Amino acid sequence: MPARTIFIQFIGFLLQTLPIVVLWPVPFHDDALSLSRKKMTLSLIGYTVLLSAGFALMSWLIYVPSPEHNTFVRTASNIYMLICILLSIGFFFIMIRSSFMKKLIVIVILLHYATALFTLTCIILGMLTAGRPGDLGVLIIYERYELLINIGLLAVTFPLVYLFFKREVQFGLSYMENSTLKRGCIYMLFSLLLFAVCIFSLNNFMFYYGFSGKTILFFLAALILTDCIIYFMFFSEVHLTLKIRQSEDQLRRFDDQYRQISTCISEARRIRHDIRHHLNHISAMNHRGEQKALEEYLRSYEASFHGFEQAPLCGYPTFDNILQYYIGSAREKGIIVKNELRPLRENLGFDVVDITVMLGNLMENAIEACCKLPLESPRFIRIWVKQADVVFLLEVENSCADSMKDQPDLTDASHFPSTKHAMSHGMGLKSIQFVAEKYGGSAEFKRSNGTFVARVVMNIP
Repeated sequence: MPARTIFIQFIGFLLQTLPIVVLWPVPFHDDALSLSRKKMTLSLIGYTVLLSAGFALMSWLIYVPSPEHNTFVRTASNIYMLICILLSIGFFFIMIRSSFMKKLIVIVILLHYATALFTLTCIILGMLTAGRPGDLGVLIIYERYELLINIGLLAVTFPLVYLFFKREVQFGLSYMENSTLKRGCIYMLFSLLLFAVCIFSLNNFMFYYGFSGKTILFFLAALILTDCIIYFMFFSEVHLTLKIRQSEDQLRRFDDQYRQISTCISEARRIRHDIRHHLNHISAMNHRGEQKALEEYLRSYEASFHGFEQAPLCGYPTFDNILQYYIGSAREKGIIVKNELRPLRENLGFDVVDITVMLGNLMENAIEACCKLPLESPRFIRIWVKQADVVFLLEVENSCADSMKDQPDLTDASHFPSTKHAMSHGMGLKSIQFVAEKYGGSAEFKRSNGTFVARVVMNIP
């Protein structure tokens, strides 16, 4: 076998395997990799080069310039490819630290992609080389035309598949439960099996009926489109399931916040009711001239309400009640709270649940960030509220850890990951955004020099 043909076998095998292998770690986060991503990529490239060199060496060793050995060459090549696939799957399971089902579904998707590439290459190659004799008088696995076709197909499909793995598959693996992963594997395996059966049937039809050309390409395009629809339906189901789960989680948090604030409002009403009785009693003692009893009563009253301080109000009852609750909670934790609250109308028309969600999330995030700071670090929250014509303006600024690089003003809450469970990733900020956008406004967040600033603008209904 000429050296040029051996090199073509090496490049052909490399083109068929390397793009599949380098996609291995793409859907997984860094903590799931046994090596750093750079070392993992270099290891996979080296591993694939060795396999390709082994295939080229085998092609040279079994080369016999006789057409009778065509079947033997193809069988030996298929066995070598099967061994490489099994070795690669074992290597994959060792190098990736994740659940079995997550690794299995990635392997099935990769096998599906490899099968589609191989089938497309064979069909196009058969159409381009129909009636042409082989250069060597013996079947070889990879030819010059096949390399060009493979390169063209990879140039078109690989970037799309990489983005699919990076976004959809990685996103799905992060949130899919085991039952969803099992169902996904069934979908993908069934799709792969259907693909193989259709290709086998296609070969039989070509043998018996001899149809070719555009008919084959149309059949293959329809088959691949069907697979794409299956993938789209499954990952759409994953997104929908996640949104439902997030909505349920969000509603539970909204309910907890509303219950807390409702308790605070009820307590404030009780205190105001009690204050009227205290004032009536104080007025009666003063009217009777019982100064000693009055002084004793006032001392007792002051002791029972020591530390209670009415927070500065802006005149909007819903807003004031929520602020009173969270300002009191912050000051109990040693956080300095400063207010710049301009007078607001008594009823701005906002839904009480929306105001509770927005202000509750802002204050909870601010308090949580302050509590994570060392005791010797300054802990502060500044609240600024203003009404400008038909626009409601709110800004909450708080101290925070300066462990991250400064961030510009952003409207994408995912840039500020939640410290809670992964399912609550940025959900508080997203809730604030949702409320702001509901009223035709916007929410922006910025972290800089140990300070986190949240700005909200909403149109007053």
